[in-house]
Formats: sequence, C-alpha cells, structure tokens
Amino acid sequence: MIGSIKKGNYDWVINRIDSRITFSFGFNDGIEELRSYWKQGDDGIEGWMDELRKALELGGQFVDGSFQAPYTWSSWPDELEAFEHAAVIKKNAKVFKTADLDSEVLSKLSLQTVRVVEFAPDYIEQSDGTYVKAEVVFHQVEYEKEKVGFMLSTDIRSPIDYRGIFRQVNGSWHLMVFVAGD
Repeated sequence: MIGSIKKGNYDWVINRIDSRITFSFGFNDGIEELRSYWKQGDDGIEGWMDELRKALELGGQFVDGSFQAPYTWSSWPDELEAFEHAAVIKKNAKVFKTADLDSEVLSKLSLQTVRVVEFAPDYIEQSDGTYVKAEVVFHQVEYEKEKVGFMLSTDIRSPIDYRGIFRQVNGSWHLMVFVAGD
C-alpha cells in the first residue's frame, strides 16, 4: 500500500478502503462521504493519502485479527496520557533551546516518549483571515524530569494522530478505520 501511495496509484488504495470506512468521530462515514471530504479539504486526496503513508511507514501490530498502525497508537503504554505525550519517531532527534533551527541543541533523543508542554499549530493565520501551512513547526517538550526544549513536529508523533485499522476481507486487507483525535 505504501508503494502505491508513493506512486500516486490512489485507485489501487481506494479499492482497499472498506465502503463503510470510519474516518471521523460522528457523522461522516463511508467511502462516498470520504470522497466528498477529499473534495472539500485543503490538501485533498493527496494530503489524506500522505497521512496514511506516514502512519503505515511507522509500522504497527496485529491485534485481534486486525492490523493497527502506527505503532505510536497500537502499542501506546496505558500509563502515559495520550493527550499529553508523544513518541520520538526518529533516531538522534534534536531538542533545541528555542523554536529555531539555529538555536543551541540541548540533547538528542531516540525512539522514546516525551511530555508535550505545548503543541504548536500546523497552520498560521494570515492578516486576511486565511491560513497557510507552516514550513517548520516546533513543539515544546519535557524530555527528562524538568528539562524542557523544542522539537520539530516531524520528529515526534502523538498517539492520537492519524491511525488506521485494517481487516482481511475476502483474502485482502482493507482499511476499515482512519481517524485522528479522539
């Protein structure tokens, strides 16, 4: 599936999405609603497929006959509050003193959890009221007891970010759920 997304072969992927897919918490379910959502969204189908690719590339685990990805959700420790923590998803991810790539590097972290002090927005409001995607996003984190710094959003992932559940249907794996948030 990852290869098909990277090649832009969205038809192949769409054929592996269950017709009753859950992609929100509430009122929007099913493939036809999902197609409508793609038309309305800022990033369209490409943005949604990119989120699916990122979730799958992180891997997952098999749970009760389903495959759940990414691992940052499927194997998240119960003792850590999902809304307040994130997984460091890269090796030697830098912790900066300030939210600036040129600031001092306080530490490097690898494949562990951090407490998120503050999530920064992915979009910035312009003076005309429109929003543009931020080029670089930093989140403030606590990485050791009372040590605080800033990490790139691309280096950490919340367990409640996009996540998927796949099940076998007639011998083929199908995406049944793909949601973010709670």
